[in-house]
Amino acid sequence: MEPRETTKFRFSGGGYKCPYCSSGTGWSYLRNHGKEFGQCFSCGKKNFPGKNLNIPTQSYALKEKPLLPDKYISEEIVQKSLKCYDLNPFVLFLESQFGKDGTQKVLSQFRIGTAKNGGTVFWYVDKARNVRKPKVVYYNLDGKRIKGKKPNFGGYTNDKGYRLCLFGEHQLQKNYFPVDTPVFMVESEKTACIGYLAMPQYIWVAIGGDKVNLERANALKGRQVIILPDADEPGRKGSESTSQILTKLSISNKILDLFPERNDKTDLADYIISLHHTNKTEVISRQIPVVNTLPENKKVMLEVLFHNNPILWSLTEKLGLVVKDVKLT
Repeated sequence: MEPRETTKFRFSGGGYKCPYCSSGTGWSYLRNHGKEFGQCFSCGKKNFPGKNLNIPTQSYALKEKPLLPDKYISEEIVQKSLKCYDLNPFVLFLESQFGKDGTQKVLSQFRIGTAKNGGTVFWYVDKARNVRKPKVVYYNLDGKRIKGKKPNFGGYTNDKGYRLCLFGEHQLQKNYFPVDTPVFMVESEKTACIGYLAMPQYIWVAIGGDKVNLERANALKGRQVIILPDADEPGRKGSESTSQILTKLSISNKILDLFPERNDKTDLADYIISLHHTNKTEVISRQIPVVNTLPENKKVMLEVLFHNNPILWSLTEKLGLVVKDVKLT
């Protein structure tokens, strides 16, 4: 950044009037050059000395803070939070909807903890299993957020080197789920947990209230992502922005709006719970697009096969079949 030069002024404080508008408070004069040389901040007129005079100036440049290296949270700190679930309203809510066994699975899957003041701790763990940040959220026993109590990061802030990844990103590491497992991306940690309990065959990640940038989205490379927006304008705009970023990284993605005609902030988590209780979660799963993951050479073989056998293509479409592989015999 180029340094800026500023001329040293001193306000007259009423001791010298502006020679143009007679203001006794707006005139500021140049140090070491007499009170007649200066600028009036009332009328805007200036009276600077000739160019041959050496006016003292002060140079400065805004210094950019160096970016701190990523910091991670120790396993010891995480372990201390993984208890006192009988005092955690969010956990008690999950138990009322999915039972203790199901709730125990999601606590283990996402490493959900309890804060000292009864808040729910959502640990953000990346693909390399580094614990990046905790997010503490406060819930009532009905699973709704407590009004007036904002989420916090327990002092683990960006300026200290603790940066967010996607919530649930650790599920994207190798051998955790098959690479072709669809990834559902939602807004909140709560929805990701409930989505996993209702449809555990899929990967559930959450943005966590922060915008998705290229760095956070990079973890999704090679995956098929289905974005589930909230039922309001901000939710849909956020989903469009996320989709654009994923597309820029050549990540297969689709926005699946479950409430296209509604703008009433319908709770996505409540909707998933209702589908779970009525055994209708296929309402969501059947809308997952089929992605052809065949290598390029096998795609060509498949095109030739269907071109030479149009009846085979017709049957494949009518029966809803998916070609997994092509082999020469």
